[in-house]
Amino acid sequence: MKTKTIVGVVGLGIILIIFLFSISSIFKTEKSDITIGAVLPLTGGVSFWGESAQKGIQLAVQDVNEKGGINGRHIKVIFEDSACDPKNSVSAFKKLTEFDKVTAVIGDICSSGTLALAPLAESQQKILITPCSEASAISEAGDFVFRTWVPNGAQGAALARHAHQQGFRNIALLSINTDLGESIGSAVQKTFTSLGGQVALWEKYNQDTTDFRTSLSKVKDKNVDAIFIAGHEPDSILLVKQIREMDLDVQIFADSTINTPSFFKALGASADGILFADLEDTTTEAFRARWKQEFNVEWPGATSCASVAYDDISILADALQKVGTDSSKIKNHFHAFKDFKGVSGSITFDNNGDLIRENHIYRIENGKPTLVRN
Repeated sequence: MKTKTIVGVVGLGIILIIFLFSISSIFKTEKSDITIGAVLPLTGGVSFWGESAQKGIQLAVQDVNEKGGINGRHIKVIFEDSACDPKNSVSAFKKLTEFDKVTAVIGDICSSGTLALAPLAESQQKILITPCSEASAISEAGDFVFRTWVPNGAQGAALARHAHQQGFRNIALLSINTDLGESIGSAVQKTFTSLGGQVALWEKYNQDTTDFRTSLSKVKDKNVDAIFIAGHEPDSILLVKQIREMDLDVQIFADSTINTPSFFKALGASADGILFADLEDTTTEAFRARWKQEFNVEWPGATSCASVAYDDISILADALQKVGTDSSKIKNHFHAFKDFKGVSGSITFDNNGDLIRENHIYRIENGKPTLVRN
């Protein structure tokens, strides 16, 4: 009886040891993951960009992990929805960094969200990469802030130069009252006036505005020959519709957020003739084909943020593989590499952490963008 008791105790001890070992192995596996946060607008009027970026990130994580991860450690991404609201962006960032203990954060896409996150990233010395926020102020947002896109001041200046070259001299500006609208509007105004042109009117509208007729009546009174729109896709659609309804005989210029299949579809022939500036879509054919196969939709274009979001994971994985998880070392690595071969094209950052790439001018013809000028 005593022997059986001893055997039983020993047996229970062995089972307990196995159980504890199994539990510790599970926790060890979880701890071995390298966790990255992503703050994106997954709901609301600009969710197209957030959802596209999310899909790109998920494809990249899948690829990195299938190749063995980072020295055997898998990458895991925790997504948070900002809904293009800076307050949501900040709450999400704090949750990701303080509770989830992420190594780096990808986001936001809306410039106002990214600018709200930048001071937090700087104070915590946490790498922040925005796939495609465009506000010019992001260039000065801090040493730990990077973006795989160019400042929207560059596209505003490119549009203004093209407009002046084409003989336009008296224009009106209508911009959304956010960092994006302010950046593009300021660049257009500065460049156009420096060339001798006149900005007769600059109207700013709130993000929830749906009726632009009062502003457009003011534009009509100024007898301008062109209107520059700097906004998000939903309000730009409404603006163009109301410009057409009021029979304003003006050339329409717009920012790159209109370069989406949904914009072309919503406006149909009403979109034809609009000029806009954007980066050339240098996404590889292989990635475009994969996108169609994975999601059963046509490639939505570089402006969707999908391919640059994929590359945000790629450059992070490259840095983690080579220099580890220390943010300062990752920052230095990003500044050091040149011509990283991503699916979105070649990636090199300037001293401000901005992507080095040039804008082109496009005209919408038959519902599709056509290159006008390199």
